[in-house]
Amino acid sequence: MVKKKAASAPADPAPEAATAPEAGPARVALAEVLDLAAAEPLRAELLARRGAPLEIDGSAVQRVGGLCLQVLLSARSTWEADGQPLAFAGRSDALHDALLTIGAPDMAAAIPEEIQS
Repeated sequence: MVKKKAASAPADPAPEAATAPEAGPARVALAEVLDLAAAEPLRAELLARRGAPLEIDGSAVQRVGGLCLQVLLSARSTWEADGQPLAFAGRSDALHDALLTIGAPDMAAAIPEEIQS
């Protein structure tokens, strides 16, 4: 006599895919001194985050050199061309003044309210 196997219960339906909370923009904190030696590491750090929204925290900046300002201006153009937002989450007075001096008032403007939270 052959025993019949008991019918197995249907497998549990696959759990619904968990929706991950939307991640905020990547954040880069600028060094206190943005001189010639800081330009290449800054460029590399920014390029590593290319293709996604980015916030730059410049609240610690005390000195700013021309080459790092060029890197920041280039990043603004690159993010704009990629259709990605780039914003400052904080600016020191030194960074603010340097951005105004080089003619980037939009980058030196007040921090948007949605970024302050």
